[in-house]
Amino acid sequence: MRDTSSQRYLHTHLQKRGLGFKVLFEPHGLRRLDGQFLDDLRNSAPVLEQQLLDYRQGLQLSTPIDISEFLLTVAPHLDEFIARLFDIQSALEASQGRTISHNVIMRFKKSFVLRRARRYRGGFSASFQELNQWRTEQLQAAPLAAEDDEYATAVWAEELLTSAEQNHDRIEKLTQW
Repeated sequence: MRDTSSQRYLHTHLQKRGLGFKVLFEPHGLRRLDGQFLDDLRNSAPVLEQQLLDYRQGLQLSTPIDISEFLLTVAPHLDEFIARLFDIQSALEASQGRTISHNVIMRFKKSFVLRRARRYRGGFSASFQELNQWRTEQLQAAPLAAEDDEYATAVWAEELLTSAEQNHDRIEKLTQW
């Protein structure tokens, strides 16, 4: 494997914790890393650390839903630990920010696609091409024309829903789209 500056950078941060890439391929190295994670978890969330130890011993959490919820609770702590381990906190924060910025799209899909469009049984006031042209004009008038058409549509749809009675006709037409 060729040694790049990013590999050297990451290796330096591992060494600060008494680890290295080669050590992580060995069982004793993984145990050390796990021990450091457990220490970190004990300092930040002692109850969660004990729950993790119990889970590893097969205690508690009998249903798949309980296990999923528990793992989702532990995951942010593991994210933070790994980010500190490799000194990539700012990259992690940027990635989280990009992910959160898409929440409006997920809400649109849930509200319009899953709830409204799938249940829509009415007639269509225009062809898809005409509805799409109308939607584009509405976004430009809002003004929500953006490089990300899906994002702009989702933001506009959320705005419409804040005054649903007043925007009934536009919501209906967007549902047809």
